[in-house]
Amino acid sequence: MTPSFPAALSAYHAGDHTRAHDLLREAGEAVLGDPVALQLLGILQADLGDADAVYDHAALSLDPGNVQAIFNLGVADQRKGALFHALLRYEQALRRDPHHLGALNNLSDLLRRQGRSEEAWECLQRYLRAGGDATGLEIRLAKVADDCGLSREASEWFARAAARDDDRDGVRWEWAMQQLRDEEFADGWPHYELRRQRFGHEVLATVQYHSMPEWRGDALNGRSLLIHKEQGLGDTIMFASCLADLPGDRGQLHLAVPPVLVRLFASSFPDAAVWPSRSTVDTDQEQHQAWRPQAGVIDAHLPIGSLPLHLRREGFPAPRPYLRPLPQDVADWSARLARLIPGPRGLRVGLVLAARRGAAINPSVADGWPRSLPLHLASDLAVPGVQWFGLHERQYDDAFAQVPGLSIVPCGDWIHDMGDTAALIANLDVVVTVDTAVAHVAGAMGRKVILMLRRLGDWRWGRERLDSYWYPDVEIVRQVREGRWEPVVQQVARRLATLVAARD
Repeated sequence: MTPSFPAALSAYHAGDHTRAHDLLREAGEAVLGDPVALQLLGILQADLGDADAVYDHAALSLDPGNVQAIFNLGVADQRKGALFHALLRYEQALRRDPHHLGALNNLSDLLRRQGRSEEAWECLQRYLRAGGDATGLEIRLAKVADDCGLSREASEWFARAAARDDDRDGVRWEWAMQQLRDEEFADGWPHYELRRQRFGHEVLATVQYHSMPEWRGDALNGRSLLIHKEQGLGDTIMFASCLADLPGDRGQLHLAVPPVLVRLFASSFPDAAVWPSRSTVDTDQEQHQAWRPQAGVIDAHLPIGSLPLHLRREGFPAPRPYLRPLPQDVADWSARLARLIPGPRGLRVGLVLAARRGAAINPSVADGWPRSLPLHLASDLAVPGVQWFGLHERQYDDAFAQVPGLSIVPCGDWIHDMGDTAALIANLDVVVTVDTAVAHVAGAMGRKVILMLRRLGDWRWGRERLDSYWYPDVEIVRQVREGRWEPVVQQVARRLATLVAARD
């Protein structure tokens, strides 16, 4: 290797890409005789369109078996977003050199992103056994261990990350997901509070209330309290399970919730004043809420996601129903369903197969699709004696109508808010759903829920639980392997057949 090449590599690894590029250009034609130098030049000139492909080809033509050249090809592919090709390059490099630290490191990250946690963990263990430096990798090791269900190892690596990382609050936030998944509530809920400074009120969808102090969990003793919405609809519903345990004789309880929850919360918490809350601007100033003048004096406030910090540190009481739709809405839906499906009544099952995109702050799930069931598998849910009712959003009506063998009655035209959804659910026998707000509505009503959960499910459903500590009648069916929904669907179909037989 020409003397200038190691200096170029050192500059590249130090982050000085301009210096690395200049050193390679100064070497002139000598670059054409060294595959590693060619690869590095290709990476540095990736912004020149396909120019890097020329260097890649030249490098492999010079030395097809050069491990570093193959690894650098993977790095170039990864930089361009060609992750599948990058993964193949890293595996190719490791076949030639099983101890190549860079390939082991990068491959572990790509495997983790694909949900192949066990393979990622083994890759990281090979990296460490080969003498790789764990500095800077602690958080990845912790999260992969968590994904693999290795709670002890995850805790150890999270602790090491918190001791070393400058972003200690960020590490503790990630750690909270593992602690809550393992039901380590005494430490998990305090760490969960770090979401507020890490993500800010605009991401959490909270409203700033500077004009009143925050409630600290002490006895209310006649004080009025505002509990306000946070994150998604499911989060607001789930954390509302804590409201019955507010300590002391409280004054007026105010609930500021998304407009689609107002009617349902008003019928479920008749002693509270329920207000529609909207986050309209990204500002640190207190936002105008039209209902504030009507509410009168409020002594303290708290975002609803902080209730467990004060009320669930010691664990959870036996879950009980707490959401109740309006009786007239329930009666209206009873009459409507009789018109929609006249004749003998089968087992009425509500169905949701698709999760909403854009989960608020789950760091491991960029959107809802890993939680959604592929529609081509839904036909396996066709069980004789089941009458299906769609609880999904209207945008999915056309797609669900095409599922072979599964006749789903679309109900979206009559659903205008979560009060309507709850009234419909009150007329059903079972709700089969992926991880969505509907699961929380049905669970909070005490209805039978069969929850189809991805393997790397959200912390709120526990690590291996088949029930829920939030809701009284939730039956969880989990993926055994990430992304493999077929066994889940088959198990749900068998469970429905059992319920049909029991009903008959």
